[in-house]
Amino acid sequence: MSSGAGPSGGYALRLSAFFGALFLIHGVHLTYLPVWLDGRGLSPFEIGVTSSAPLIIRLVLTPAVAFAADRMQTHREMIIGACSISLFAMVGLKSGLGVTATIALVVLMQLALQTIMPLADAITLSAVKREGLDYGRIRLWGSATFIVASFIAGWSVGHSGSEAVLQLSVIGGCLALAAALWLPRAEAGGAARLTLPDALGLVRDRRFLVFMATSGIIQASHSVLYVFGVLHWRSQGLSAAFIATLWAISVLAEIALFWGARWFAWIGPVQLMMIGAACGLVRWLAMAFDPAGHWLVLLQLLHAGTFAATHLGAMQWIAARVPPAAAGTAQALLSTFSAGIVMSGVMLMSGALYAAAAGRAYLAMMAACALGLAAGAVLLRIEARR
Repeated sequence: MSSGAGPSGGYALRLSAFFGALFLIHGVHLTYLPVWLDGRGLSPFEIGVTSSAPLIIRLVLTPAVAFAADRMQTHREMIIGACSISLFAMVGLKSGLGVTATIALVVLMQLALQTIMPLADAITLSAVKREGLDYGRIRLWGSATFIVASFIAGWSVGHSGSEAVLQLSVIGGCLALAAALWLPRAEAGGAARLTLPDALGLVRDRRFLVFMATSGIIQASHSVLYVFGVLHWRSQGLSAAFIATLWAISVLAEIALFWGARWFAWIGPVQLMMIGAACGLVRWLAMAFDPAGHWLVLLQLLHAGTFAATHLGAMQWIAARVPPAAAGTAQALLSTFSAGIVMSGVMLMSGALYAAAAGRAYLAMMAACALGLAAGAVLLRIEARR
């Protein structure tokens, strides 16, 4: 191979290492970044704004970066740059800053981190097709390190306070940058370079738009959990160790589904996403009524459906129906719609909902899953006609 990456095992190792390093950061941030923001004195409204602002800005930024990466075949270089920017922002946050400066640097950090995922998935799906790799068994290493990071973050916050979140973020940022530098280089003479008309063709395709709606709405139903889940569980008197255990249970369920992804290939990508929506109907309805700890353990197992089945279905759909030259742009459009348009709107709404109704805000997340299920049914009808 011209890249010098070695046989397929070398590709799998490098990609797995990168997902593992990157999700060390996500394991800290997804569970405890709101706690750190709260410790820095931000109000619930300011936490909601800080969480949603990067999702809004990326509406333009992420597709533009992905199109440039597809056009110039520079996915690896773009990832290295984004890792560097996120690490710069993390180091800057170690200084004593006011609320405005803190929000600005957190937004910059989150923008860089959110830009990475579509590019990493594009590289991985390309290797899956070229080398015959298993996407689920590469991606699961991110989920595995997510568990490790969430446990370490929970223990550190319990013993050292919320500032431990930033210290762990810097460590994760350094490891992610090192792993990015180890990613395989693009294959010489690889996929055809993407043209602007080809990219615009994606957003004119009704089937692709309905696909984005299906996946995006289901994933956005996690908004209340991601932003206020830890804070709400703490208000109920749950310990940091038990909260970390709940996150670990959800990610173990996610890992199990990724590991067995090949066993579910017969189900079909749209059906997998609809299964995720159905799991969300049950999960968020139950969460709205502040279930006891043993019920929370069972409900966290449904993360295998609400997140993992939905994500795996989306990746399989893109791999099967989008030309390789447009894979990065398709990933970015999906990520932008899901985490930009839909997630940012739902996160902004969740701040007001949580302030007014606390745990009952999960009922709105159940309604989102109902919409996602309906969108999946529409997508099935469109594909049947084609």
